[in-house]
Amino acid sequence: MSKHVHPERSEPPDVGPEVFGFIGQSSTAGQPPVSGRFVVLYALAYIGTILLFLAPLLVSLSLKINALVGTEQAPTSLSLVAGT
Repeated sequence: MSKHVHPERSEPPDVGPEVFGFIGQSSTAGQPPVSGRFVVLYALAYIGTILLFLAPLLVSLSLKINALVGTEQAPTSLSLVAGT
């Protein structure tokens, strides 16, 4: 299938900020935009929550592999299971 090209235009149309909006502008009328401080605190809380649940899983995984294959082969088996 051939792509239809407008004879007067060789470049794609310019999509301006009215389509996507600026960063910091509210997408809902009447609501103020959030501050940069809120975004940073939200990101830190999100990362903290992920680490809160990820750390016990990694520790229990290493203990389980150590119990299954022994101390000698545990480092190679853990990297094989974890994919690193």
